[in-house]
Amino acid sequence: MRVLLTQRTLPGLVLGLLLLGTTAMGGCSRDYQLLLGQLQHQANIMQSTGMLLDPYLHIQGWYDSKLKKECKEQPKDFLSERSLMGLSRQAFLQTLNASLGLILDKLAAYLQTYHVNMDRTWTQPKVEQAWKNLAQAERFLRGFRNNIFCLAQLLRDSAETAMPTQASERRSTPPLDHFELRLKDCQLLQGYHHFMHSVGQVLDRWKEGRGRRRRHSPRLRRALRAQAYRARPSWRTRRPLLRRLFPQ
Repeated sequence: MRVLLTQRTLPGLVLGLLLLGTTAMGGCSRDYQLLLGQLQHQANIMQSTGMLLDPYLHIQGWYDSKLKKECKEQPKDFLSERSLMGLSRQAFLQTLNASLGLILDKLAAYLQTYHVNMDRTWTQPKVEQAWKNLAQAERFLRGFRNNIFCLAQLLRDSAETAMPTQASERRSTPPLDHFELRLKDCQLLQGYHHFMHSVGQVLDRWKEGRGRRRRHSPRLRRALRAQAYRARPSWRTRRPLLRRLFPQ
């Protein structure tokens, strides 16, 4: 299910998500389930066009125009859900990281344009807010990327054979004019939101244990067992309860 965000609710939601990203960037957690849950939550949020596409449309002045319908995703920009399901976990994270890096590069270019023209008076409040939303989305994506890095560290010693990263086909195209470039970026962002839906489906399979059989490396399995052992109550904690259940 895709998350629906509005211009009013987006800033507050992103602010809360930034706390998650900022916390994650402070260091890598060794809790596999925690990292997996954060990645799934972040992917679900990124499905919403309110994070990237809608602000971009407002900036271009296309949000209420017929051009909005032309922002159709291109299958060659990102891997399909079926292709993602066929990747090893390491290759999946590498592919996810590469795709996220592409979007971050685009955001950096957009925001550079904003900073160059920041002395300009924006007459439309929605456009000004759209720039702020993109800046917040960039920071959120960096936190997202940090969690990818942390989870990849836990899986680094996996017994599973790492498959090479699969990237979608990128054919050389003739030079595009300014309008065609903006339209292509619009289509790229639309495709990225759908790609995040596919990513969420893959992570959901991981969480529910329906993925590949060799899910964890021996090192990771030992870490998970150690977490479970530490979570067990000590004998001193259990002894009063046993006395009540079995009085002498």
